[in-house]
Parts: sequence; structure tokens; C-alpha cells
Amino acid sequence: MDKEQLKQVIDKVVKHTFDSITNLFKNNDNSQNLTKLYFPKYVHGVNSGEIRVSEQELRQLFIEEFSKDTDVIKFNLRYSVETPTQGWYVFSEERQSNGRSGNFDLAIFKDGEIVSVIEFKAGNAQSYKTDLEKLTNTEEGDSLRFLVNILVGADKGTVKSIINKFPSVANGNRIVYLRFHSMNNPEFDKDFPTEYKY
Repeated sequence: MDKEQLKQVIDKVVKHTFDSITNLFKNNDNSQNLTKLYFPKYVHGVNSGEIRVSEQELRQLFIEEFSKDTDVIKFNLRYSVETPTQGWYVFSEERQSNGRSGNFDLAIFKDGEIVSVIEFKAGNAQSYKTDLEKLTNTEEGDSLRFLVNILVGADKGTVKSIINKFPSVANGNRIVYLRFHSMNNPEFDKDFPTEYKY
């Protein structure tokens, strides 16, 4: 299995995940869903009564789609969650002298080797700094790197808002594949860049 085949398999699983999470969000009573996942609602605060969508649901649905994909089965791909990084990171000012290992939300393995790492996000995150720091670190090997993000609603302003949170780097020859999806605005997906080069 080469990298292009692997990328196609992951892209297919991501697409099915986006379809599944959108369907679940729009039919939260599970009437039209094969998953047993359910979105809870906020009880308190300004979001009271609204459905809570987090990266945890996104990752769970990705795992469900990954586990039943015929190509995943054919190529005998496996996954792990909260996978320790190879690199050493400093994620806050107070720990400048005490770097630590981080975790990837999900890693995909082929024959016991990591072939892809994925970070999941939900909403227009306050920051993408730590996710991109891990995903762009060359110490993490030669695996395919993905940032997968689900949003409830989004527009052209959201695209600009998110991109402005990405560090500016000269275009390199390494790529983080960006997969962003709005459940209420499919046009957003077409406007969002698909690659971040570093």
C-alpha cells in the first residue's frame, strides 16, 4: 500500500464520517442512523438546550467508519487513540524547561508502524497551535498527517478566521491534509483549503 492509496482510504473514511455526523446531528433521535452515538444537549448557560458537538463524537464516528471500511479491512489497517508522540513538546509558558511527550488523537498503523496521524477538532477552535505543532514536527516521521474539523455552521468569514489562526510558514514540501466540514453549509467545505504546507 503506497501513500496515495492510504490517503484515498483515509479521505473516504473522513467523507463517510462527515456524512454520518451530519446525519446524526440532523436526526438526533437516531431514527435514521446506524450508530448508537447520541449528541447530548447543554443544560446550563448560554448554550442551554443546544446540541453539544465535540471532537470526541467526531473521533468516535471516524473509528466506527474506519472499522467497517472494506479497504481498511483489506489492507489490515489498525488504529490507536491518544497515541504518544515521538517528539517532545512545550505547550505552555510555565513549562518551558519541562518538555513532554504529547498525544495524537488517533494514529493509523500498518504492520505495526504508524502510517498516519490525525488530530480532530470541533467548531472554530480558539487555537490550532498545539495540533499543528505536533502535525508539522518532522520528528514524527514520514506518516500522512491530517487535521479533521467539524463545524455546525460556517461561512466565508469562518474560513478566514480559521486560516488566520494557522502559523505562517514558507511553502515547504511536507503537507498536513486539512479536512473541514460544516454540517449546515456544504459550500464551506469547497471554500476551505485542503492542504497546509510546511
